[in-house]
Amino acid sequence: IVEQNNGANGIDGSVFIDDNEAASKYFYRSGIEYYTLNDDMRRVSGSSHRIPAATVTGNWTEGPSVFKRGGKYYMTYTGNHFLSDSYMIEYAVGDTPTDFKEPTQNRILINTEEGIMGLGHNSTVIGPDLDSRYIVYHNLSSTSPTRRDVNIDRIVFNGEKLEVQG
Repeated sequence: IVEQNNGANGIDGSVFIDDNEAASKYFYRSGIEYYTLNDDMRRVSGSSHRIPAATVTGNWTEGPSVFKRGGKYYMTYTGNHFLSDSYMIEYAVGDTPTDFKEPTQNRILINTEEGIMGLGHNSTVIGPDLDSRYIVYHNLSSTSPTRRDVNIDRIVFNGEKLEVQG
């Protein structure tokens, strides 16, 4: 857990450890900002850096999660108010874990069914075949706005384009 020093507090934090020679470590948080993590994985070095590409139509953005595939870095994140029908998950792609660009049509999950809303706060995992990737996220039930359900769907790629099947 990253200690709340150097202003590294915030909600919905995640950690990414690169597989490069330096094994760079980053802490991402709501906003979307990142810090470089110290080797102890509890403290950050320096101040935060904002990633301007990762925004949802200029509104509140949270829940960043980063993974690497084929030499490219992917960041998924959530935006808008969680009780809004437009609460969604989008993604950005980069050549480094700190510099991302939003591709055209980068929304990958948004409310599409009656009674389901608040699709957000995601992480990705690699499947048991060590090749497939899945996105795990929650939704709010329209019958009980405090109830959250967990969902998992497969991610597929078309070049650098990320799509969710589900």
